[in-house]
Amino acid sequence: MALDDISSLLRGTLDPKHPHHVRHDNLTFITDKDVVLLLEPKVQQRAELCDAIERTYTDYRRPGMLELYRLGEELEFGDLVVHQDGVSHVLANSDKEENLDWDDIDTFEIGETYTRITAKNADRTGLV
Repeated sequence: MALDDISSLLRGTLDPKHPHHVRHDNLTFITDKDVVLLLEPKVQQRAELCDAIERTYTDYRRPGMLELYRLGEELEFGDLVVHQDGVSHVLANSDKEENLDWDDIDTFEIGETYTRITAKNADRTGLV
């Protein structure tokens, strides 16, 4: 499978023993033909292996994603949607979206396991 064949890469799954924890030592690939492949490495450094594969895929896709953004396309990252007007987040267990315009955003922080968006208006922090 080539990087061109991957339409989506998902990192981690919910831990069945601890439903509020995500296990980050596996990857799910969805191909352009809607084939789902699960990679669960059975080596001691499985999280590091998943990190390396995820970074390679991200580096490969970044130029195309930036071009799509420049062309005005929405970019979806799970429940988070980045677009020319700002950022939207689909609320859990709902079809409703929360929206923040770029002018209303104070900080946008992306960590290893989270994205934190802080609005200039203090009562609207932590969009995701």
